[in-house]
Amino acid sequence: MISVTCVCGQVLRASDAFAGTKVTCPSCRNAVTIPFPPQSQDATDEHKTSTQPLVDLESTVADH
Repeated sequence: MISVTCVCGQVLRASDAFAGTKVTCPSCRNAVTIPFPPQSQDATDEHKTSTQPLVDLESTVADH
């Protein structure tokens, strides 16, 4: 479900199927574009770089 607020302050809710379409606000009759839902957290995590330090596995194995 996508929520969007019209310029008049009316909160509109629409199913994901309406993303990218224009609807009429029932309160002020203004045209409101339903935005696309934000990407899921899993999809955005794939593009992030790790902040954890790298470990040189070859030197760790050779030490043992």
